[in-house]
Amino acid sequence: MYNLQTYLDQVRLLLLPEDRESVDIALLEVLFERWCNIARAFLRLTPKEEIPPATMSQILYNTAASYNASGDEGLTSSSMGGQSYNYQDLLEQLQRIMRTERKPRF
Repeated sequence: MYNLQTYLDQVRLLLLPEDRESVDIALLEVLFERWCNIARAFLRLTPKEEIPPATMSQILYNTAASYNASGDEGLTSSSMGGQSYNYQDLLEQLQRIMRTERKPRF
């Protein structure tokens, strides 16, 4: 089972520099859980099964991008401090990775 705090710490490192110190942890957790639930449903995973590493990596990125997008409604991307985030197509990016890791139906 994953350690939520470890993943939230990793997401915090992906945030834009001005957001790193004043992180709304509750919002970050909700966004992370949302992306995990989307991945679990797509991959047909039970709650006890681990999300594959490549998918988890994209989940961390999507969580950071979603967090950075809050307050930037109407924008399609942002960039600061060498980090850039594209807010469009986050689900498509995640699905592209998950297609290779999806469990077959029987």
